[in-house]
Amino acid sequence: MKTIRRINSFLAYISNIFLVGMMMITVFDVIGTFFKHPITGAEEIVGFMASLMIAFALPISHQEKAHIGVDILYIKLSERGKRINDTISQIILAVFFFITSYVCFKYGLYIKKVGTVSPTLQIPFYYIIFMISLNFFVLSITAFIEFLTLIKGERNG
Repeated sequence: MKTIRRINSFLAYISNIFLVGMMMITVFDVIGTFFKHPITGAEEIVGFMASLMIAFALPISHQEKAHIGVDILYIKLSERGKRINDTISQIILAVFFFITSYVCFKYGLYIKKVGTVSPTLQIPFYYIIFMISLNFFVLSITAFIEFLTLIKGERNG
């Protein structure tokens, strides 16, 4: 459990780096545009960084329960009902994101094989797809560990 928490914290740190990078590129691009020298491909870079920022933030968001939830029915459940709901949700989430990770990885292999690159800077897409796939895999492990925690009867949050 500690290991996955450390991994998720590290991924969150990387996500923060992407956020700062996006802000810096945007600021420098605006300043450069003012002086008639914009950054070539700034939109591409910021788009890639935004995708990666979100992907790298998903595992820690799930771990810290920082995601949006709809509590209309949930608050009416008993403690046992909430635990059953959480347990079922965690295993569905773990399986879904494991499959999503696998499909993304396979798609990344395909993109690598055909050689698809970004239009302006010619950056290969598959690097980004592989990183997103990795983060979906870590999210699935995080959800599976939460599932095991709930099965053991420990309420985590």
